[in-house]
Amino acid sequence: MHLKGNVICPHLIGSTDGVICGIGNELIRDIGDADIRLCMNRRYEACSIYKASLIEMAVRPFLSEAVPEAGRQF
Repeated sequence: MHLKGNVICPHLIGSTDGVICGIGNELIRDIGDADIRLCMNRRYEACSIYKASLIEMAVRPFLSEAVPEAGRQF
């Protein structure tokens, strides 16, 4: 039997207090809209926290370029 890919979200971190979402940096049980079933069955791409982090990573370079231009005088 061969295991292909991740079985659980790669952002899950174990701790003595419970499972922590590495993106939200909070315990899964304390995140209101988190669903551990998405984390555990290869559906983490449907996770709202994961999607928000991807959007932030994609937009951040554009925002950092726009900030210096906002202060530019014409």
